[in-house]
Amino acid sequence: MYALVDGNNFFVSCERVFRPDLAQHPTIVLSNNDGCAIARSPEAKALGIAMGQPVYQVKDILQQHNVAVFSANFILYGDLSARIVHTLRSFSPHVHVYSIDESFLDLSGYDGDRTVYGQAMRQKILKWVGVPTCVGIAPTKTLAKAANHLAKRYPHTQGVLDLSDPTRRQKALALMDVDDVWGIGRKLSFSLKLEGIKTALDLANANPTHMRKRYSVMMERTIRELAGQDCFSMESAPGSRKTVICSRSFGEPVTSAAQLRQALSFFVHRAGRKLREDGLLAGCITVYARTSQFAKEPFYGESYTLNLPEATDDTAAFLQAVEAGLQHIFRPNTNFKKAGICLFDLTERQHTQSSLFSTARNLSERINLMGCLDRLNRRYGDNTLFYGSTGTQKDRNVWMPKSTLRSAAYTTNWSDIRKVI
Repeated sequence: MYALVDGNNFFVSCERVFRPDLAQHPTIVLSNNDGCAIARSPEAKALGIAMGQPVYQVKDILQQHNVAVFSANFILYGDLSARIVHTLRSFSPHVHVYSIDESFLDLSGYDGDRTVYGQAMRQKILKWVGVPTCVGIAPTKTLAKAANHLAKRYPHTQGVLDLSDPTRRQKALALMDVDDVWGIGRKLSFSLKLEGIKTALDLANANPTHMRKRYSVMMERTIRELAGQDCFSMESAPGSRKTVICSRSFGEPVTSAAQLRQALSFFVHRAGRKLREDGLLAGCITVYARTSQFAKEPFYGESYTLNLPEATDDTAAFLQAVEAGLQHIFRPNTNFKKAGICLFDLTERQHTQSSLFSTARNLSERINLMGCLDRLNRRYGDNTLFYGSTGTQKDRNVWMPKSTLRSAAYTTNWSDIRKVI
């Protein structure tokens, strides 16, 4: 039995923790460079502000209704997410963090009233962290996602829905569009609807063997999961990580090779850390840069892909690849507006074979060095220790995305802690 705990309008809810005056007030959070709405409160949704909608298209609405607007503050959101996960571990020793606002819990050892247990989770998170959540409970992860989705949609559930009962499960799935099933995207749902499969219940009743032949093994597993057969382990999930991507749109156009090198090096620094956190190694890297698609001058975009000698999580190896890529993608007198890196051909560290020319000592030294780097940055703050090619904070401010409306780092910066007078 699984529980999926999901933060409601998570980014907005994180902002409201330290701005209780915004409760019931229309609020949105913006993407990099303050371009588009990536999180909306229910009040903002009611005003017609769509997910991903550019801010310039809704300026009149924002002014007319005095909508509270924030730049994305991922440091704050990440810290509150970690606090939620810490709280959840008091309910189950087995917690799998699926995303910044979603976590699965293994409830197989709990034999009490699971709805009451789910309410206890919500209340404890709200009290300890301040973020409202919903809980979906079911015998499979796909059904738990469905239960969570329906718990958000229907207020009478009071934020918790248990679909362990087959009869209740059928009634619930009949209310859910096939588009909303975990792992079913728009293209798949379009094809499914042409076959008459319009609801989650229709998909659950489909022939899994036949659907595997028509689509994929993932489709078969999804159908079996909707029928109550557990096909995904605690750690597995549809669409498991295949790449690590770090990219940004620049606050101001970048024209020099030095600035572009700093940006790409900074992205590698961040992506390498994420790779090590997940216990993964990358065998290939792509670096790219492009100009604005909306600028008057002709569009320019270029990428460079390099196969690494051996799979690694070593930031230094990625930086060498960036240097090689920079020689290929940089063009003088060009206003670069966006750049990024992508690490792929990912493998788990314990299942990777070393190169013939690697020595155990060299590999061990690099692993220890990267581990030391990550521990120091976790203990003393992000970017306490970094490679010189990433530039100083003053250097980065030239090309960093605009975040003029970002809230304070209330929980991770001593100078930003709330003061009570």
